[in-house]
Amino acid sequence: MELPLLLLAGLLALLVLVLVAGRRGGPAWAADVGFVGRALALGGRLALLGRRASVAQRWGRLAEAAASGGSGRPFLRFEGRSFSYGRAERESNRVGQALRTAGLGGRTAALLAGNEPFFVWAWIGLAKLGARPAFLGTALRPAALLHCLRQCEARALL
Repeated sequence: MELPLLLLAGLLALLVLVLVAGRRGGPAWAADVGFVGRALALGGRLALLGRRASVAQRWGRLAEAAASGGSGRPFLRFEGRSFSYGRAERESNRVGQALRTAGLGGRTAALLAGNEPFFVWAWIGLAKLGARPAFLGTALRPAALLHCLRQCEARALL
């Protein structure tokens, strides 16, 4: 049910893009059509990776599949450094295993990290574990941070 609806929505979006591009012209419409095609392909892969899995678990499975397809390919570039799919897989597995050992399971974990690779590793690790991330801003003052932690009922703080 999910996949046919996704394909129908994608085809409708493609039709709208072609109609708009025909009226406005310009070279950007080809990039838009390409984007819709890639989005449809990604949605199809997510749907096939596990119909009964949560969105977070599907994201974790997609990351595993991407890493197995070419672990040496660049996954993330940060401050002049490149991190491969294999590295992302290892680091996210490390985070997920540590949280599993701590008994987090499918519960909520607060993620307080800046703009750094650890944020991505932790997010994917939480997804693989089936845990819900609660993203917290690094600029929060102590009282606001405590309020956010209480509201999201986090069982762990990363």
